[in-house]
Amino acid sequence: MLPSEPYQRGYLAVMHAAIIHTRHIAGACSLSDSPPERMAQCLQQVADLQDAIHVVAELINQWERCDERALRATYLERYDEKWAATDGFSLVRVLTQALGETTINGRARWISGLLDWRK
Repeated sequence: MLPSEPYQRGYLAVMHAAIIHTRHIAGACSLSDSPPERMAQCLQQVADLQDAIHVVAELINQWERCDERALRATYLERYDEKWAATDGFSLVRVLTQALGETTINGRARWISGLLDWRK
């Protein structure tokens, strides 16, 4: 089973943005004058970014197995907590913008009549 249209659109947007951002990281770090420490950081960021989205590709065709909130917390938010301050790229922001959700401090707040103000 596929996700409903908004989630399909949202998570495909996440995958697309992550692929483009991976290219950006690789391009920025491929300069010949990048020190080895910077190259190692780039490789780690690319690995973490791909780790964050690999499960989306797996679950998009098996959505009935997906706990969507756990997916956000375990993969997207974990990436953002580690890397968003580095370059401003946020997987949660991409998703929430694609879904038209409200965010507070970069974290999604699900709307179901009232905002969920969980910490």
